[in-house]
Amino acid sequence: HNVVVRVGDAIQGGLKAYRSGKCLYIKLLWIADGLRGQALGKTVLSRAEAEAVARGATTAFVDTAAYQAPDFYKKCGYKEIARVPHFYGEHDRIFLRKELVA
Repeated sequence: HNVVVRVGDAIQGGLKAYRSGKCLYIKLLWIADGLRGQALGKTVLSRAEAEAVARGATTAFVDTAAYQAPDFYKKCGYKEIARVPHFYGEHDRIFLRKELVA
């Protein structure tokens, strides 16, 4: 699954993910600094989740560094399931999960 955010001809964000079995694994989600705060990240994530559900996924997983985006994912319905302290120097690596289908 790939979702791209374009402004004119320029790529200003996107998402890379893959599905294995009934799971969606989000590898990368990026929105350009100037476009953040406009709900584009949530829109991109929602599109990827909807496509994954259409293809049979029931659960999504993502991992992020504590200084990156754990709060963003939590606002989008993800729950922390594991944490590796000091994985990135002084920062933790956080693993999150979301049930896509009730």
